Amino acid sequence: MPRRPNKSRQRRLARERMSILLELSERASLDDIELAERYGDLARRISMRCRVPIPREWKWRYCKRCKRLLFPGITAIVRTSSKQRPHLIIRCTRCGSVNRRPLTVKEA
Repeated sequence: MPRRPNKSRQRRLARERMSILLELSERASLDDIELAERYGDLARRISMRCRVPIPREWKWRYCKRCKRLLFPGITAIVRTSSKQRPHLIIRCTRCGSVNRRPLTVKEA
């Protein structure tokens, strides 16, 4: 009878593979945007299949509407606004959705 896979080992492996794919997508974004998007899609699928959250530093890079990986200056327009509270405005060039993220000031 085959052994059941160890969940913690499976999740650790998924996190490692996701980080590798996301790093590869960052490097490939300058040369081949389709390949970079494919890497991002594979990382998202691994995340869903293994029920592992996407790392926090990469979470904002996914469009909330079309679920594609955003690359600032290539597939996303990034601006800052300081009207009331300072925030970052990220606009997807594919679907046109807008995501706002608050900017926090770190005091030394």
